Amino acid sequence: RGVGRSLGMEGRSMSTSTSTSSMNPETSTKNPTPQTYQELDYDSGPGVMETISTLILDQDGVLWRDRFVFPSTLPSLNRLRELGKRLLFVTNNASKSRKQYVEKWKKVGLELNKDEIVPASYLAAAYLESKGFKGKVFYIGDEGTRQELMEHGIPIVECTNHQMTISNEELASFQPDPEVKAVVLAHDTNFNYRKMCIATQYLRNSPDVEFIVTNMDAGDLLANNRFMPGTGGMADALTTASGRVPVNTGKGGNFILPFLMQKFGVEPKEMMCVGDRLDTDIALGRMAKCKTALPLTGVTSRDQLKQTPPDMQPTYVIDNFGVLAGLNCWARKAEEEMAPEQQE
Repeated sequence: RGVGRSLGMEGRSMSTSTSTSSMNPETSTKNPTPQTYQELDYDSGPGVMETISTLILDQDGVLWRDRFVFPSTLPSLNRLRELGKRLLFVTNNASKSRKQYVEKWKKVGLELNKDEIVPASYLAAAYLESKGFKGKVFYIGDEGTRQELMEHGIPIVECTNHQMTISNEELASFQPDPEVKAVVLAHDTNFNYRKMCIATQYLRNSPDVEFIVTNMDAGDLLANNRFMPGTGGMADALTTASGRVPVNTGKGGNFILPFLMQKFGVEPKEMMCVGDRLDTDIALGRMAKCKTALPLTGVTSRDQLKQTPPDMQPTYVIDNFGVLAGLNCWARKAEEEMAPEQQE
């Protein structure tokens, strides 16, 4: 895990529906559940790909981890492209726009166009567009979702990051912008009391103001077993304060699957979802009734799989993404840092 070229840190996250035990690598295996999945190796992996035309690929935990691109990533993606497979990179990470991901992949060594990338930042804007949204958005989040909203012609209102709090007197005299018709929340490392207070006013004062969240992920496991809180905790804070439950436009919500089917025209019988998370990636595939593959390079361990109910298990389990392409790159490639100018 974490082998390959250095890459800008990916703010991916773990869903709130993930149990405490599923985040713990020491999960007990005394009472394993029945195993319904098939374990693939480098010989059997390519065989299951023969009937697959489209791969729905998660990124972090599948193609890279934090600053490291896995050694199987580029060779396997290139091999699958040579075989005529369509690759769609679908991530709950809203920190970057499609254009930013195109640039990120270019640094890694893969040329993509933005229509091949479906980040949560884009899905939030696409959801509003699908609703014929008219008005402004009160926005909390980072640059990726901001760019996607602006690219879709959606004006935003937001707090500056140096405004961290608000007095009771200022809040009592706050005048909401009547043109704000939605609150959009993405992951925000500068999430603070002022932003929560103002968003709460919009959500409590008008039931017509939509509440949209790019994902409900609880967080991500980082190096040294550190846990990075995700967007789900911020959304829960706003739900508690406002009494409003958000629409989740990312994986784990109800918008993404019909959107993917309509936009890309994929047939479930010819599709495979590949991801390291049972409650977002594999759940998406099960909703689509397509095949799924879970690499053991991300947040889900073999011990956790042994405790996973059959109705949440993937179709296949693989050591790493290279198994699907029949390429054993892990055995021959050591960790290699990118040049400083390539780092984000």
